[in-house]
Amino acid sequence: MKLTNYTDYSLRVLIFLALKKDGELSTIQEIVDTYHISKNH
Repeated sequence: MKLTNYTDYSLRVLIFLALKKDGELSTIQEIVDTYHISKNH
């Protein structure tokens, strides 16, 4: 299966947020730093 970059990034963000403890909030910068992707995506 081939995914677009946007789909790949979206799935990574969803997985990242799902692994957070009991609804703990995350910042865009935290996600960007974790996955080394552009803030604009």
